[in-house]
Amino acid sequence: MSTKIFWAYRTKNNDLSKLLKFIQKEQIIFNNKCIDEVAKNIAKFNIDIDNKDFLEKHLNKRNTVFYPFVKDLNVSLFSHNDGYTYIKLFGDTDNMNKFGSKLKKLNYIKEYEYQNQTDAPEKIGEKKYRKRGKKWDSFTDRTGNFTDMLSIQIVPDFILQPFSFEFRKLINKYKKA
Repeated sequence: MSTKIFWAYRTKNNDLSKLLKFIQKEQIIFNNKCIDEVAKNIAKFNIDIDNKDFLEKHLNKRNTVFYPFVKDLNVSLFSHNDGYTYIKLFGDTDNMNKFGSKLKKLNYIKEYEYQNQTDAPEKIGEKKYRKRGKKWDSFTDRTGNFTDMLSIQIVPDFILQPFSFEFRKLINKYKKA
């Protein structure tokens, strides 16, 4: 069996509340950027957001103005009895790279990726790297997903956004610009 764990990190369980506050802050930033980008595109292309046929046809497509809302990002957390919480990112590659680079800047987060078909990175060493692999195998299934976890959706669900008053104000702002 091939184990590939990418966009993976860990932190001490003592730092879990700091991590959750960070995730909440980043979730708001990601959501606002997505909403803003979609509003700009709707205004630019003069899309009638009351046209339900248009919304149904385009809302979940990757080639429309709604694309930022199709690009998902989820953070999965697994708190282990070894004193660490393990973190995995799932979703759109660009979003995982952006969010992952922010995680790496936090002094309490450490990268914790693993692949069993490659040599251990020099800075980790073979013994520690194989131990890392056994650790991942102990709480992930065959596909690399956690067997028991908390999952947090970072990028918003766009289903109701087009009908909100605030969203309409934002579109009008960009139409006037």
